[in-house]
Amino acid sequence: MPLKLARDRREEARQQLAAGIDPGAKRKAEKVAQGDTFEAIAREWLALQEPKLAPATFAKAVWTLETLIFPGLGKRPIAKISAPDLLTVLRKIEVRGTYETAHRAKQRCGQVFRYAIATGRAVRQAVELLRELQVLSRRSSYLFSALGNARRPMSENTVNAALRRLGYAQDEMTGQGFRSMASTLLNEQGWHPDLIELQLAHAERNKVRAAYNRAQRLVERRRMMQAWADYLDQLQAGKIATELTRVEAA
Repeated sequence: MPLKLARDRREEARQQLAAGIDPGAKRKAEKVAQGDTFEAIAREWLALQEPKLAPATFAKAVWTLETLIFPGLGKRPIAKISAPDLLTVLRKIEVRGTYETAHRAKQRCGQVFRYAIATGRAVRQAVELLRELQVLSRRSSYLFSALGNARRPMSENTVNAALRRLGYAQDEMTGQGFRSMASTLLNEQGWHPDLIELQLAHAERNKVRAAYNRAQRLVERRRMMQAWADYLDQLQAGKIATELTRVEAA
């Protein structure tokens, strides 16, 4: 290391100590943060995929991430990237008219996010909501406790009462209506009806099939619910207003 650079770093460390900052701990934190960026995790994932993919397919995956995704998301911590953030990047690809390229980019990003989740560097939206809910649940043993008694579960009428207070009439929206809306939209999005029925905990109508088919198809259901969570995030961000309006009108 050049002497001038060493002196500069020494002076920087002194300033940090004077401000009550541990220089060593700061460097470690920065190193961890850099390791959890989308680009760092994507390159880690790419290294694992190289032996499995054909050379042309691997080269295409590298090009897709490096050229289309890293400029917008590469330096950001992967745990802080939301569905609307990704959608913004994908929309920039779509405006060029390269819809298939945007679709492939979305697939690659999904694989990177799933790898990050599996290795403990990111958490889907459900975990974040549960963490927020934990603060509000007053250490109750229930996720949704009664308003006046944390030792009891929330009443089945609580959601409907909240909807009435928000101004929705009984013939406009009910708690059950959210399940119906989810079923309608998931079917329209092409998910297999069996997955949707399992997720809604509907009993199998065919008694013979119910007796012999005990499959839960959890892997597919997790994939479906992750897609549903992303869809809800996009709705919240105002990205998909027209489709919801169309479904409600129907």
